[in-house]
Amino acid sequence: MNTGFNFWSQEVIANYYIGKTKPAFNEKPAFFKLLYVWKEFNETIKKEGAKYFKSNFLTINNSELFGNYESILNRIYSFGDLSVPNLTLHWAKKNLRPPREIVHASDERWREAFEELDIDLNYLQ
Repeated sequence: MNTGFNFWSQEVIANYYIGKTKPAFNEKPAFFKLLYVWKEFNETIKKEGAKYFKSNFLTINNSELFGNYESILNRIYSFGDLSVPNLTLHWAKKNLRPPREIVHASDERWREAFEELDIDLNYLQ
């Protein structure tokens, strides 16, 4: 198996998941494996969340949260008929960061990985 993970990363879990879901990806480089696991986990969360929680499921993109945290936090807390604590609003204002550019988006290897995994770069920006 190709590896490129360090000792502290999730290599074991990524390789296990890939071995069960897409063994052909075992020989892919580490960055590809991470993109695959990231995509699969996000798609599963969205699908299963909507299935089990129906209208009580909410997905939020970082760009949405950063630009509109107060409104979004109010939506989240409203599920429990709660008000957003001032400390939470303060934390969000202080700690939320704008979305970063896609790492290595101009690197052909990454572009090929995004393409092979059918990840829309425009959606992520």
